[in-house]
Parts: sequence; structure tokens; C-alpha cells
Amino acid sequence: MAYTVKQTGPVITTAGNAFTLPSASTAGTLLIGFFAARNTTSLAWPAGWTGLTAAGTGSADIAYYLNNPGGISSVTPTYSALVLDGALVMEFDAGSATTGSLLDQTGRNLFPANSSPVSITTSGNLTDNHELAVSVANLSNISAYKTTLGAGTNFTQAAQAGNGVKQEGHVTFDYRLDTGASSSGATQTDAVTASVATFGGGGDAWIITFKLPTVAAGLLPQQERHRVPITVPPYGRVMRHSPATYGR
Repeated sequence: MAYTVKQTGPVITTAGNAFTLPSASTAGTLLIGFFAARNTTSLAWPAGWTGLTAAGTGSADIAYYLNNPGGISSVTPTYSALVLDGALVMEFDAGSATTGSLLDQTGRNLFPANSSPVSITTSGNLTDNHELAVSVANLSNISAYKTTLGAGTNFTQAAQAGNGVKQEGHVTFDYRLDTGASSSGATQTDAVTASVATFGGGGDAWIITFKLPTVAAGLLPQQERHRVPITVPPYGRVMRHSPATYGR
């Protein structure tokens, strides 16, 4: 079992606009909100959402909504920023409700001016295998510069803002659905790629990981039920039951 991407919203670059999803969320899934802006002095997410920047400041942030109630199609945090470089909402599904303490590791790299392309690494080792990892990196130049950012090895770029455009701010929103069968006990890193050697204005980057939800004994996630072979005595035939007949 692994996380899947249920839907991805458009990149928002106009301050004051809601961060939206293409359709309303499904109850029990995990929602992730990415935020990247310049000169942010305050940031607060609505009820139900938890952001990583405890002080509410910085040029990048990730917020999450575990076991969302469903019907959510947008989120509008309040913030003070001169420029919104990019924002995005994604919905992830693990096949069962994302309840409990699924948050595992976080990491931040708040890097100074004239930094090389940045890597974001969790501050601690993952406690489980097959976790979900998401990251955001907001990199700036002192003056407008044409830059292209990409996701690191094993990560996928969900979206970007400013790639190939001559401007100061450039953002990449990345994810890794499955950290692997032997990721427990090791840190997780997204080594962002960049088309420039250094970033004159520095920047801010976050990474966060989530464990898979625990399935109650005797139950299987809905998406897995149709795959379970059931041996029917006395002939030993193997029959595959649909979700509607499983467990009868």
C-alpha cells in the first residue's frame, strides 16, 4: 500500500486569492497546502490546517489537514507578503482515513544569500517504510534572473512557479509517494536541481513526511479489497471477490 495523488490544484501567484482544488475533497484524505512568498511577516492557516512555521514567518511553508471532513475545495490563509511567488493545494489518498499520528519527520533549510542549489533533509530518521514525503523550495535572486528548478532524485515535481522566466523568485513543489521498503532509520532528502550555480537572495525550503495509516485487524483499504484471493474448500479453488461481496 502507498499514497496516491487524488488531485492537484493550480498554482496561485496572485496575493489574496484562495488556493483551490479542481473539485471538493473526499472525507478522510490528506490535504497538503504549499506556500512560497517573499518578505512574509505573518502567516496563519484556517482551522483544521497545521503549518510548519510555528512563528508564522518565512518565505516558504507547508500546511496539512489530516482526515479532512470532505467538501473542501479551497483554503485561504491570511498572510502579509510583498510578493506571492506561488501556492498550491494537493490531495493525497492512502486508501483509508488519515487519522492518528501520521506526521513523522520535518526539515527546514533557511539558507543565506549566495547559496548553491539547495537540498532539504528531514531533521530526523523516518520511523516507517513507505512514507509520503512532500517539499517546497522557494529560491530568490537579488535581481531578476531566468532560472529553472527541478525535483531531486526519486521525487516528482507536482508544479513550479517561475521556471524559465526572468524574475527574482522561483519555486518548486515536489513529492515522493513511497520513500521505499528500507527508508526506516534514514533521513529523507529532496536535492533540488537548478539551472544556476548560486542564488543571490537565498531562500527557504521545507520537507515533511507522513506514515501510512494503520488498518484495523481484519479490514483492508477499499482500493485493496478486490485483490484478495480467497480459497474456498473443499476443492481449493481460488475466487476473487468484489468489494461488494468481500467479507460475507
